[in-house]
Amino acid sequence: MLRVVHTGTPDNLYRLRLSDLSADLSYSHFRYVNADGLDLSGYKLDFTDWVNCSCRGVVLPESATEWLLSRDTTWPGATIPSDVSDLNHDLVVEVLRQGAAKSSGPRRRMLAFIADFIALTYRHSWNDGMWWLNNVKGFSRDEVNRFLGATFVGYPSLLNRLANLMHDQWTDRTIPIREPFMDLQVDRVRLRPADLPVALQGYIMARNRYDFSSGLERLLDTRYSSSAPWSVKAFQFDPVPLIVVEPTTEPEASWVS
Repeated sequence: MLRVVHTGTPDNLYRLRLSDLSADLSYSHFRYVNADGLDLSGYKLDFTDWVNCSCRGVVLPESATEWLLSRDTTWPGATIPSDVSDLNHDLVVEVLRQGAAKSSGPRRRMLAFIADFIALTYRHSWNDGMWWLNNVKGFSRDEVNRFLGATFVGYPSLLNRLANLMHDQWTDRTIPIREPFMDLQVDRVRLRPADLPVALQGYIMARNRYDFSSGLERLLDTRYSSSAPWSVKAFQFDPVPLIVVEPTTEPEASWVS
């Protein structure tokens, strides 16, 4: 693995080139980057961060995007891998947009609406989006199931989540809005975002998961005695944090959310 970090600015995106990259880019961080048109099908992109990037027409790899994080990044015309996670907000939005572009009539309108609804904020998800389709936009339960099901053909994780929502969790009420970044509390260790050093707060804002995890490990090693160093793995910060924090000798992880 050769971790790569490339950052441009809002007014001057860094133009990413294949010569910048190594075959295994796990845990790399890209912010304000223009990756338009790149074929990344031969690269390993597990746990990479793509923040405020332009990824038009990018070809993503199969079986090599585990916990890829995309925030405020656009993927128009990108090749989305069949194993895309149902939790990958931006990539699911692109699957919906591509489905809308290939559709017509009510199906096109429905897919365009739910794509825009989910893309509006990271607090929106399938659950509340499907509720609005049914209760506000007037699409029947059967239409929601058929139109989304046809769009998700070839994406097993998306089909599985749709099936679970339709058959187990269909509800006649809105899904409560989820809270933003909350306190970290593991056993007797409690850290509020305001208690974190400025550098770690900056990593949260930049969604730089690797540097945040490394910095928090050092902070915990310094502040809290342990028979072994701490291990931190950040999966996401928003809309709710998903972070594993544990002493390296402990067999069970503590999930912070």
